[in-house]
Amino acid sequence: MKKCLIVLALCILLLVTYSLPVILPDSDKEIYINYFTKGKYNENSIYLYDDIFMTSSDYKNGQQTADSLRNIVGISATFKGDFDDMQKVLKKCKVAVSSEERVGNVHIIYGISESCGKPVQANGMNINFQIAIRDNVITVGTPLIMGSY
Repeated sequence: MKKCLIVLALCILLLVTYSLPVILPDSDKEIYINYFTKGKYNENSIYLYDDIFMTSSDYKNGQQTADSLRNIVGISATFKGDFDDMQKVLKKCKVAVSSEERVGNVHIIYGISESCGKPVQANGMNINFQIAIRDNVITVGTPLIMGSY
């Protein structure tokens, strides 16, 4: 019984985690998605650190790429936009903002969204959503932006 509940919980977590590409704004903008996995599951994966690899996809092939991977520990998406676009994403994802910071020319927002998976601890906060804008490029990540922005 416990095993069934664990498997069910894991399936729900993966379903929610895969939802990041779905909750991004509908637009004609080019959206690029990066999947971060624990272990290499795709010949196009790039080694990042420890046992974390990154596999990239365009928006159109995002779900197919996600289906080919296992042990996804994070997802990020990047597209061109301005501060208003960033606010639209926050609203659409129903993000409860936990904190904001500015590092150089990068504006970063951390928060919690019911649309995303399990939260992680960062800077003393539980968060599962991070969004950043730099030079009119927006990067959204769950639970955090694991690549660059």
